[in-house]
Amino acid sequence: MHGEASASSSGSSSGATTPDMADAPLPSPPVPATATRPRASTCSEVDDLRRRLTETEAMVRVLQHDTLILNEKLVDATERRAEIQASNDLIARELDVLTEKLFEEANTLVSRESRRRYAQCLHSDGYRSNRCQ
Repeated sequence: MHGEASASSSGSSSGATTPDMADAPLPSPPVPATATRPRASTCSEVDDLRRRLTETEAMVRVLQHDTLILNEKLVDATERRAEIQASNDLIARELDVLTEKLFEEANTLVSRESRRRYAQCLHSDGYRSNRCQ
């Protein structure tokens, strides 16, 4: 009986952990991204990186300055374009008004000339003829 009890107790404890699970390795923790990068270990590498950083910062300052200048030029050009567009619109409206007046005047002149010729025709013929229409 003792053999059976010990076999059953060892069987129940072996059922909780199988030999396959006990042998499996635990997953390794994730490696931080900084750990995979090579580190600058010598003074010359550090100095080189500092020099490159200084150069990059200087370039950034120059580019920021250039961007400010270009922004100012863009604002000036935009304002100038708006002024020119307003002038152009004013001239276009003025041209429309003058064109309308010109056509009205031309129509008046044509009408007067037509009436004058008709009156001259009536006066010269003394009566209304087909020629005066």
